[in-house]
Amino acid sequence: DVARIAVLYVHGGVYADVDVGAARCLDPLLQAAEKARQGMLLGEENFVHSVLLEQRSAWLVSNAVMASARGHPFWTASLREIFGRQWCGDDPVQCTGPRLIDRLSWEFVRRDPSCGTYGCITRLPFAYFSPHIARWNAHNMVKECNNRDVYGAFAWSYRRTPSRLRLRACRSLEQALQYPAALQRGHTFAVHYWQCSWCRQDEALRRLLPIEEIAYRVGNESLCGHRHCRQSP
Repeated sequence: DVARIAVLYVHGGVYADVDVGAARCLDPLLQAAEKARQGMLLGEENFVHSVLLEQRSAWLVSNAVMASARGHPFWTASLREIFGRQWCGDDPVQCTGPRLIDRLSWEFVRRDPSCGTYGCITRLPFAYFSPHIARWNAHNMVKECNNRDVYGAFAWSYRRTPSRLRLRACRSLEQALQYPAALQRGHTFAVHYWQCSWCRQDEALRRLLPIEEIAYRVGNESLCGHRHCRQSP
């Protein structure tokens, strides 16, 4: 978490987690951001997660894909928050990860709405970078959707999230479970696959593969001169 913040501050550019796949070229998005003086792009987490896992009615930021101008003061504010605290707890999501970025992004915008020298902070809707759901955590989301009272109505009136929003999230969850790309849109630039290798044990993530199985061959045709290289389909 801290490394990605530091790298974006020092170098700028685009950061993406290793479990993020490109859906289309980012150039049009970055060019539009530059033209509109947007110095930082943050993508919101899939609203199905926010509603069903976090019981929120407001979307949350994910730090899986972030783009920024070099030297943006938001990153210094983030690092100051991380290292200036005496004790935050033992949850990296809250202390150094997406919940920290989410909270500080709102505070930064309220404090400096004029955007300043380095440009504004833009929070992009989840379809831009996070149209997929964490399928490994689907059982918990399904459990939330199955939480009904004896009359068959959703028993969520006591929670922070309006029942209509939860119903919408449950319908979207059902679509995503049937077809993983159901929530992708024409403006989806990247897809976060939510592997969460740091937060769970999954033997499939520990499986070793020959480098030739995952090497990106386009523009690297010389790789196929290797005696173990397999031709792409």
